[in-house]
Amino acid sequence: MITGAVKWLTERAHAIITTGGTGITPTDTTIEALERIADKRLPGFGELFRRHSEKEIGAHAALTRAEMYVVNQTPVACLPGSPHAAELGAELLLELLPHAVAHAQGKA
Repeated sequence: MITGAVKWLTERAHAIITTGGTGITPTDTTIEALERIADKRLPGFGELFRRHSEKEIGAHAALTRAEMYVVNQTPVACLPGSPHAAELGAELLLELLPHAVAHAQGKA
């Protein structure tokens, strides 16, 4: 379901943000789904997210798999599902997404 929804959205959006499915439980499969269809992985976003998250939740930040990919020239950010984590991710993405969209589309 995740891969189908993301593929469908890449034809209709400049960027996509998912929430949830980035943890380590057996039902957290967002990252695996995106890895199957991604053209590129942008590891710096996950690193940045964890660095900022660590300031607030400590070492537990290491357990998130927040990531960003490019699928069909569309940046796809994968954020944790907790409201606080999603808010942190949104703050980071406000700065990053315009640049990511331009580069993913070859316009920068």
